[in-house]
Amino acid sequence: MLDLKEERKYTRLRKMAQELHIPVPEAFWTLEVFDKDGKLLQRHHQRSHSWVRNAYNIIFCQLAAKNADDTTFGAGKLSCKTQDATVKFQDYPFGVAYRLFTHDGTGYACRAPAGEDTWGILVGSGTNAESFEDFTLQ
Repeated sequence: MLDLKEERKYTRLRKMAQELHIPVPEAFWTLEVFDKDGKLLQRHHQRSHSWVRNAYNIIFCQLAAKNADDTTFGAGKLSCKTQDATVKFQDYPFGVAYRLFTHDGTGYACRAPAGEDTWGILVGSGTNAESFEDFTLQ
């Protein structure tokens, strides 16, 4: 569940950012476990603390309408890395689409169809410390 002390800090940060006209990205995740009949067994909701360069680059490209046209990945660059370490760049702002023109929304990178384990929201099981430069899960 959400930490109330932490959420009060985010409320102050959000207010200050609004006064300064600075966007502050926020993300949350929810985990739901259902039984075989579709009955909800467990639900967990919390703030995401796992920001990586790929996420910031995609958000910045969208907000600023800035092209992601650099062939290198790292500080000061607006490219993204795929799970196989391929650096992606293009002559238009990055989006989160994996496949275009899907009527059900599964073309967006966060909505992969059931059973897909190469894109979409993925969960790792490794124990290494998180890094801002991460582009794949353990």
